[in-house]
Amino acid sequence: MVMKHFVCIIFLASSLVYPFNFDGPLYPYIFLSEQSCVEDNCFDITIVEDHSLQYCIKLLKPFWFWHFDFFHEQEKYGPCFFDSQQQVYEQSVVVAILDTKISKKDFQGHVACANCFNLNQVGNFNKKTTSIELFLKASQSQGALRNLLTPMMKKKTFVDHLIKKNHGAISMYLIKQIAPHVQIISIPILNSDAGCSKQELLDGLQQALCYKVDILHLGLQVYNMDNATANDQKIKHILQQFPYVVAPAGNNGTMLIGYPAQEKNVISVGACKKVGQKYLVADFSQASSSNKVDFILPGHNIIAPLWIEEVQDYILIPTTGTSMSAALMSGVLALILEKNQRALSVDQIMQLLYKHSIQLDSSWRDTVEYGTPILPLIFQDIDTFKKKKIRYKK
Repeated sequence: MVMKHFVCIIFLASSLVYPFNFDGPLYPYIFLSEQSCVEDNCFDITIVEDHSLQYCIKLLKPFWFWHFDFFHEQEKYGPCFFDSQQQVYEQSVVVAILDTKISKKDFQGHVACANCFNLNQVGNFNKKTTSIELFLKASQSQGALRNLLTPMMKKKTFVDHLIKKNHGAISMYLIKQIAPHVQIISIPILNSDAGCSKQELLDGLQQALCYKVDILHLGLQVYNMDNATANDQKIKHILQQFPYVVAPAGNNGTMLIGYPAQEKNVISVGACKKVGQKYLVADFSQASSSNKVDFILPGHNIIAPLWIEEVQDYILIPTTGTSMSAALMSGVLALILEKNQRALSVDQIMQLLYKHSIQLDSSWRDTVEYGTPILPLIFQDIDTFKKKKIRYKK
């Protein structure tokens, strides 16, 4: 009897703490374990099936978009970079993503998701709560369909395939989280297993060149470049014709930076992870003392929504890798170019990036060339140039 009363008390208390309940879809899956397990049975997941919105938010909070906090901490150097996201500039920045196919549904859905999660006051948890509410209320799937999906989601091989298949969409989503007004051109060259031939890469580069994009984002790594063949030489030549090229350093640990990130005119991006209050270079992020990565951005447990055809809805999943870091870097660069509005040349913008990048931990010294771009300082210099009425002519 005492136990029964105790359970009732707990139930009533929980109802007061988490009062928001509604009859609707189950909440998105949240993957809590690392994605580095080899065996299917070691990929443990937690499925949020509680109809309490506040409980869902509480569960999400440990994984809360910490890359926003990563940038938000730059406020100590000046005005928060989120302030610039409110402005709509005359000339929009165009980013071409060479990756897996991004469907029309992804374009429509991820634009909405980007606006939903694009938070201007990251330190304000109330605004975070509002944003997650909007996302969760928009969920259309039913619990029965999610129950059918559950067995598949327990297999790491299925989840890996899911991430590879949606790799381009994830990149677009992360870019738009940072620079919501950017225009995206999707050039699908990778198949559903994230593979392509050199000829497909070359064709994609030529197509992007025709669009005259501002930023070329490459969500891939080529393992057999030796510059011996005609295609290898053509790829290298075309890469040199884009004003800005961003590529991930690779996920094989302390090795030479992968290609095309190792090209001189390509911005190579490694990954960091947050351990306590420190930002440490992720152990999977490729770099070495003789082959340093240019910049470091968050790349560990970065939450992104994936569209699941089986349930016709999004799930939320932490993704890990230098591809996530590179996508955030493309978003950062797009934000800088929006602010710039061609006031400075490509070389001047790159000099600002080098000048105002900081290594956030002493452990970065051996493998990182510049560090993390400090956006308030970069914006301050751009404003100074604009006040002097210095304008770069193409």
